Amino acid sequence: MIRFEARASAVLDALLRPGGPSAAPWLLPANVCPVVPLALLGAGRRFELLDIEPDTLCLDRTAVLARLGRREDPVAGIVFVRTYGTARDVEPWFEEVRRAAADVLIVDDRCLGWPAFDGLDRSPADVVLYSTGYAKPVDAGGGGYAFVRDGVPYARHERPYDPADLDRVTAAWKDAIARRAPFSCRAPAWLDTRPPAEPFDRYRARVEALVPAAREHHARLVDVYREGLPPEVCLPDGFHGWRFQIVVPRRDDLVRSLFSRGLFAGTHYAPLTGVFGPGSAPVAERLHARVVNLFADAHYTEAEARATVRLVHEHLERVGGPVEAPWPV
Repeated sequence: MIRFEARASAVLDALLRPGGPSAAPWLLPANVCPVVPLALLGAGRRFELLDIEPDTLCLDRTAVLARLGRREDPVAGIVFVRTYGTARDVEPWFEEVRRAAADVLIVDDRCLGWPAFDGLDRSPADVVLYSTGYAKPVDAGGGGYAFVRDGVPYARHERPYDPADLDRVTAAWKDAIARRAPFSCRAPAWLDTRPPAEPFDRYRARVEALVPAAREHHARLVDVYREGLPPEVCLPDGFHGWRFQIVVPRRDDLVRSLFSRGLFAGTHYAPLTGVFGPGSAPVAERLHARVVNLFADAHYTEAEARATVRLVHEHLERVGGPVEAPWPV
């Protein structure tokens, strides 16, 4: 069944609410978007942050299976985030998880991937989650949806929403990440659980109509980056479905240089260990220390992408050339 909400995080909220708080934790990758642990906290759920793999940049699958092996301490669910929208085949691993722990809820988080509507019921995951909000591959002005397997509890519960609370909680987690300090903020009305402003059929038609132009524009900008940048600073092709990922020394200097020229780039998805929970995530930390996300969506032009390439070259010349081959991280 397809579930449709104003935000993808509201889908998570409706999945987490049934049955009330549970002692069993969820497993999350350390570099997950902060909205995910915030949704878990809001639903009274515990979670554990695990490191990512150096080649897939996704949740450490060996660590997950080892954690599931602790039978005396069961796990409620897993959010498998497709880092940077990677479309790699992980379905056989989902089946392995199901054999190891039949009751674990598996969420295949494709929020940075291109939206799809057909064939989702063939996934071994219990939930296949998409987002079409701001800065996603297709920006439909909001909206999140998921295929949810029959029998998986789902309980929508509309609660008060205050955009000022969303601003407060966003500022709080950004500050905590910047300071590498524990997150703390009381903003109970941050999540918009109101019904979507349009019916799902109309939303789907609108999203599908946006896809061709968005893909064409994205492909043009990715070609600019791929052809213009040294291959040794570029992550492999499978990681450019959302933005174009490069790894450079003195990352923050490059970002400041881009902003000073009226250009933009991101350094998203810092490890949340030490911020939302204990532990360390050395692979996620190494990646985040060097990765820059170059824009490749409708908010960025081809001319801006070419100017970005020139500034990356200037940066590499200034800092002594590219880092050693960054792959795997």
